[in-house]
Amino acid sequence: MLDFDEILVRVKNPNVKKYLGEAIKSYHVGNYRSAIISSWIAAMFDLVKKFEILVNDSEPTAKEHWKKIKPKIKEHHNWEKELIQGAKSADMISKYEYDTLENLRNTRNKYAHPSFDDIGDLFDPTPEEVRYFIRTLYDLVFSQPVQLGALYVNELRENIKAERFFRDRPLLDDFRLSKGSVLERYNKINKRQLPRLIKLLFEDFRKPENSNHQRNIICFIINLWGNLHDETSLIISKEIDGYIEDRDIDNELFIALINYPEKIINLSEKSLLIINKFFEYKVLNITKIDFYRNSIKKIILSSDILKNLNQLFEIFIAKLIEEEGLNGKFVDYVLYQFFDINIIRKKYGPNLLEHFREALRTENGYIVNPALDRISKYGLWELAEDLTDDEKNKFADELIESIRSNNFGTMDLLGYQTDNNIPSQWISKILNQWTKSLIDVDDRVGYYKYHNTKYYLNLAYRYEELFGEYEDLKTVFQILQEYNGESIIFGEFDREEKPLEEFCKKLKERYKKEDYVEF
Repeated sequence: MLDFDEILVRVKNPNVKKYLGEAIKSYHVGNYRSAIISSWIAAMFDLVKKFEILVNDSEPTAKEHWKKIKPKIKEHHNWEKELIQGAKSADMISKYEYDTLENLRNTRNKYAHPSFDDIGDLFDPTPEEVRYFIRTLYDLVFSQPVQLGALYVNELRENIKAERFFRDRPLLDDFRLSKGSVLERYNKINKRQLPRLIKLLFEDFRKPENSNHQRNIICFIINLWGNLHDETSLIISKEIDGYIEDRDIDNELFIALINYPEKIINLSEKSLLIINKFFEYKVLNITKIDFYRNSIKKIILSSDILKNLNQLFEIFIAKLIEEEGLNGKFVDYVLYQFFDINIIRKKYGPNLLEHFREALRTENGYIVNPALDRISKYGLWELAEDLTDDEKNKFADELIESIRSNNFGTMDLLGYQTDNNIPSQWISKILNQWTKSLIDVDDRVGYYKYHNTKYYLNLAYRYEELFGEYEDLKTVFQILQEYNGESIIFGEFDREEKPLEEFCKKLKERYKKEDYVEF
């Protein structure tokens, strides 16, 4: 049980806190009569303010009763009894709470006015009576939010049929957008009325008046289910179980549940089995994936989602890769968020690499190909190690051609403009393939073949750092100068390319023209 100091801390309204603080001080110094009077004043002030909030929010039941109460408060005419009665009539308090407050009002009157006991002495409250008085007021009034009960529940049930019940129409793929509106209404409901409300809404959900009514109900219920962590959430889970076990599951209910996937684990085994079958036979076999994308993301982001659903995701992801390749942002999102990199390489490596190679073969020029940008985090070079020797050479050629088209995605991947590092064996492989292409005399035609040869020299520079002098570099250097001229090979370098610039100056000095071979 809370002590008085804890009670005072939990009261937020400054005026209520002031009167209650006076009551608690009076109690501590033995002024028990003053403690009862001050705490009662605080409780009545609290009820008045809650009425005003409901009236300002245009709650019809509160407005109706406030019209009768407000004039009596101004006239100071028996308004406390009227206030408590009005709170009961507006369903702010239950009948039991009303009876209890009436008893406390009589207690307060006994000590606030001259009253005598059977032997003619004034009534004098005991410490125990004061403690009970203050704690009961806390339980019934101070601790309660601004709320309405049975009448409000009935109105809510009726109003939820309206198309504009929510300020914005609930979106099928993201009911969470209505969370604020749902919780705002929830905070006005007397919590003892929630089980009844939930039962009534599920009755309506089974027989909705129209599709909009059905969507409003499921949006309201799902947001309560997802955001409450008490008995109410468990009540909703049981109602969902009953609905699914009786009616099965459809697209709308499935997507609604996935808005809060972490809650699915609270459903019954039978419900979980039905959900799994729906996912397997409906979601995985549809022709258009788009309808389920946001829902799938929610499943992926949930750490507590069902293991069976995770297994089904492997089928789903394989289908996505097959249909979209790495150019699909959603595929990339699913893979990178959901799977360990090693699992990705093991299960989807060849497929991913093939889509990457297809992207390399497209001539994007100055457009950064998203597939090239994404593959690095999946372990491109580890995937490429599983290729045959012949395929490795072809893959190196594809990388070279992509660089020659000035594809920024490829240059980033190979570390020309980023800190990405190429494994040494692939530096050697790419340099060898590029060298063969440049030395092939019969194929040495056109400017395009030798465009951006600075990138070739960058590889040679890295090769020298790793392995020492590259034996074919002298021959290639002569070919490059013959076709490009010094201005192209030794043109301006970016500030961060100073080491490469020094390397090229060293090559120019090392391979003087008189040392060139004749062709």
